[in-house]
Amino acid sequence: MNKQPEVTEQTRKNLIAACFDLIKRQGKATVNEITKAAGYNRCTFYRYFTDARQLLDIVEDEICENLGNAVCQASTDSTEETMDAFAAVYTTYGSYISVLLGEHGDPVFRTKMRKIAEPAIIKRFHISAENEAEAALKTEYIISAALGTIIRWYDLDMPISTRKLAELIVGVASHGIM
Repeated sequence: MNKQPEVTEQTRKNLIAACFDLIKRQGKATVNEITKAAGYNRCTFYRYFTDARQLLDIVEDEICENLGNAVCQASTDSTEETMDAFAAVYTTYGSYISVLLGEHGDPVFRTKMRKIAEPAIIKRFHISAENEAEAALKTEYIISAALGTIIRWYDLDMPISTRKLAELIVGVASHGIM
């Protein structure tokens, strides 16, 4: 039984942060590099994760679960509710999402995000499945544009709030660039 859950959680967070910092800077992270950067030994790392890939999978799954919950939470056509739900996820996991979607990111994560976002996009923008190919292309366009915009937002050091970013993405997708 762990007698110091706050220390355990902080150690886990430190290992995750070190991993993501290394990936952001050099494109990859080994267990040795992660533990050295976080100030722990390999034994400590292995108490939490089996390897660096599992660490990434755990964080990705956590993000996707929260993103999926945001999609479900935004069950109405309320633009404000939808924006708030997604903004909350980006506020909490933004630094990790920026790495996962960035230059050295994980293509599997992009696919996971697409699968989660697709039902919300179809519903929010009333994309008809009458012509399946056309619906798939419209959905892909919106998702790709949104992911590209989010990546660029991170690259620019988040010059606007997450709420404003969500408004911008929904506004452009709904009404065009003008």
